[in-house]
Amino acid sequence: MNRAAFAARLFLVITLLPVIVAAGWSVYDYRTQPPIPLGTYRPFPKDPLVKDVLGQRGFLLGVYAPTPGPAAAPATGGGKGKARKASRTAPPAATTGLADFDAAIGCPAVSITLRYVKWGELFPQAYVASAAGRGSETMIELMPKERPSLAQIADGSQDRWLRSFARQILGLGDHVILSFAPEMNGTWYNYGHGHKGATPARYRAAFVHVHDVIGKIAGPLVTWMWQPSAMHTRVVPGPAGTTVTKGTPSPKPYWPGARYVGEIGLDGYYYYRDDTFDVIFGPTIKMLRKLAPRTPIMIGEVAAGPEFNKPSLDRQVADIKDLFAGISKYGLGGLIWFDRNQLTKHYRAGLRQFHQDWRLQDNQAALAAFRREISQAGPLASPRGRRPVSC
Repeated sequence: MNRAAFAARLFLVITLLPVIVAAGWSVYDYRTQPPIPLGTYRPFPKDPLVKDVLGQRGFLLGVYAPTPGPAAAPATGGGKGKARKASRTAPPAATTGLADFDAAIGCPAVSITLRYVKWGELFPQAYVASAAGRGSETMIELMPKERPSLAQIADGSQDRWLRSFARQILGLGDHVILSFAPEMNGTWYNYGHGHKGATPARYRAAFVHVHDVIGKIAGPLVTWMWQPSAMHTRVVPGPAGTTVTKGTPSPKPYWPGARYVGEIGLDGYYYYRDDTFDVIFGPTIKMLRKLAPRTPIMIGEVAAGPEFNKPSLDRQVADIKDLFAGISKYGLGGLIWFDRNQLTKHYRAGLRQFHQDWRLQDNQAALAAFRREISQAGPLASPRGRRPVSC
């Protein structure tokens, strides 16, 4: 072989080597992973594991009750006495808001606690374990709010993070509820209705892909919730004495299929003076019952605020009574209450009624009404697999 031919072949090898190595790593990285034993990464072995609360008997009471301020970090040292004991359990400060809500209700009634996770963040294992210690299963809303796009999620380019997230679920061992890109039929998120590239077809493809990737690793520990926004249809005055029907677009085109959904969580709030359960949720529930007759439905996120209260009428109390009456009327599984004060954040004019102080603890009359309704809702589901509990 002459020097010119040798040099040409050497150059070809040097040029192709990075490509071959990259392709080999890609095959390795995306290979089917071997099973990982439950509890492999469990840093809090003293906290009890929770089961799938959606599979238990009883009324489902959930809450989003954020803990004010930074949560305490889990102890990791190998000290003695109290330090070592603390390292075996999740930090209670991680779920202080949940504990405060339970105390306000008057009993450990919350079976589901809600946690928002932005795309790319770590699995909140300290929070999940701490909630389990308080007797609650964590529902996680995966939020690709800024990036990546639905197309990028569906094409597999985000799988490394998804697999890492799934392994953390499996390693901890607690059952969780996952909701991908909730309220997709609304217009307020960049993956939602009307945004560039955010078509129903791309949403469905992304949902199915996320479901399948996580399911291959942590399938038995995950129940999938599909969480659209209620259509909340309203008739309002239009030009020249006419009327106009307004509302959130139908979620029907975004339905990924019954095989990918274990529970439907329907989001909606009491925003307007004339809102009732039938106005907010009724049409959407009827549509969903035809679309997915065998899939159970609960209210995935809800609150009623004091914006329209009057001295002679506590509207918040009336709305809470109406909420529970509607859940009973339509035979739904329960609700997740959004217990957050949004008055601390500035919103532009005209949006205040959509961002109120939803905390029950800040209105004693509303809290008393909620406690009465919970006590009459029947036994409450427990994620510990025990019999339903009563308050």
